[in-house]
This record gives sequence, structure tokens and C-alpha cells, in this order.
Amino acid sequence: MSRINLNLATTEYYDRKSAYPAMAAGLLVLLLLSIFNVHLYTRNRAEIREYEQKISHLESQAARGQAKREPAPAVSKTEIDSIKERVVFVNRLIAMDSFPWDRFLDELESRTPSDILILRFTTTRDPDRFRIEGKAGSMKEVTEFLKGMERSTVFRNSNLLSVSTLKETDRKENSGGVPAIRFEIETRSAIEPPFRQG
Repeated sequence: MSRINLNLATTEYYDRKSAYPAMAAGLLVLLLLSIFNVHLYTRNRAEIREYEQKISHLESQAARGQAKREPAPAVSKTEIDSIKERVVFVNRLIAMDSFPWDRFLDELESRTPSDILILRFTTTRDPDRFRIEGKAGSMKEVTEFLKGMERSTVFRNSNLLSVSTLKETDRKENSGGVPAIRFEIETRSAIEPPFRQG
């Protein structure tokens, strides 16, 4: 005769011990993130302190210079140009960090037909220009891609820069469905530029 098991509980029993490893992993991740944030804070705070010391040193020099009525030491044009270059570089990094790349790349993905293969996406020296290199099976696909980008609210003034086809020998080697046309497109961002030149 076999044993019969009956469950007379009105609700399902939840074993809390099974959730402990997940909670421990979550707490460990939070702890690591906290440590990382503290590390970033102390590193940035040290840099801020260094700049504050430089500023107070310059202010004290300026106060002494005014008290003595001595002219301030002349700063050479090369030093000024060097500082300007560093300021432009830092401003560019800040602006690139705040640019909505996720929206930009999502739009590029949604406007790219399934037969187009994007090989490279690069920024240029101009603040709002981008270059896209890719492969396609036919010029019709490239044309559809360009039309889709022109209908976009994120891209504007998309131009085809170059088109080349694979040589016959390359086509035979890459006969496994590899697109035969290589193209390069230059487009502009309708969003504010990711960086501004100084």
C-alpha cells in the first residue's frame, strides 16, 4: 500500500532561506558600488583640493602684488594657448558625456534596413557630423537607408560619400551571402552637437 501525502495548508509555504543567496548577492553589489563611489569621490575631492590650493595661492599672490603695486608676471602666448587647448578638451569631454548617445544609436538602428551591415560609425572633427561605413547587397538598399535617415528626426543632411563594389575574385571568396556593395555616408545630427570647438 502506497503512502498518500495531503497538503492541508490554505496558502503556499514560501521558504525564505532560498532567497538569502539572492539578497546576499544584491547586498554585495550594493557594497561594491558604494565602495566605487567613495573611491571616485575621494579621488575627485583630492583634485578639487589641489585646484583650491592653486586658486588660493594665486589669490594670495594677486593680493601681495596689489599691495606692492608690482605688475603681474606676463604670461606668454604659448602658455595661454596651452591652457585654451586644455579647456577646449575638457569641455569637449563634458559635452560628449552629456550627449544622448542612446537615442542617437537607437535611431540609427531603427533606420537601418535588415540587409544593411554597419561596419563603422565615427565622429568627425566637425561638432555635429558623423560618418557611417557599411555594406549592402544592392544600391536599392543603400538608397532606402539614405531615405530612412532623411525621414529621421535625429539625422539631417545625409549624403553618400562613396560607393564601391567587391571585385569578382572577392565575390567568389565571399559567396556566403556577404553584401557586394561597400558605402560611406556622412550625416549631421539634428540634436545639439556632442562637443563644441573652443
